[in-house]
Amino acid sequence: MIDRIRKITSEVESKGHAYFSSTVDRLKNNPSPDAPPTNAPEQPTYDSMVLSLLLQVWDEAKEKGIKPDDPKLDEALVSGLKEHLGNLEQHDKENKLELEEEEAEMKKKITSDDIHDGFDSKVRHHYVCLILMLKMWLMYSTSPLSPNPHQSSRPRKKQRKQ
Repeated sequence: MIDRIRKITSEVESKGHAYFSSTVDRLKNNPSPDAPPTNAPEQPTYDSMVLSLLLQVWDEAKEKGIKPDDPKLDEALVSGLKEHLGNLEQHDKENKLELEEEEAEMKKKITSDDIHDGFDSKVRHHYVCLILMLKMWLMYSTSPLSPNPHQSSRPRKKQRKQ
């Protein structure tokens, strides 16, 4: 969103209010369906948000008494766009800082997800070890080289009769 506003601001600076008007017309008549990737119901598209901002800048210029044929119109539009762009950039910085603080706070806490993952990995490890041990025991016990499990490996002592 910020990049779109920057581009429009630089184009209005170089081409004037004619570019501003053509951009407003294009956004009204042929908007793009691109929207932020959220699950919010009826999420506005980027073009509708930019159009809303451009109309707000236009209304602010009219409130200052600037008319469509005024030579100060280009300056007022660029000034309004830069002001809103600055506000958006500041808001973006604040959101990034808040996100970093939240992530740092989350790293300090042990959550049930952390415990669950650790528990799963240990259980899997023990389970695999147990299976391997059982396989080795089965291979050894059924091997022709292994002693008969029903016979002792030591010869029995004969009991003496008394």
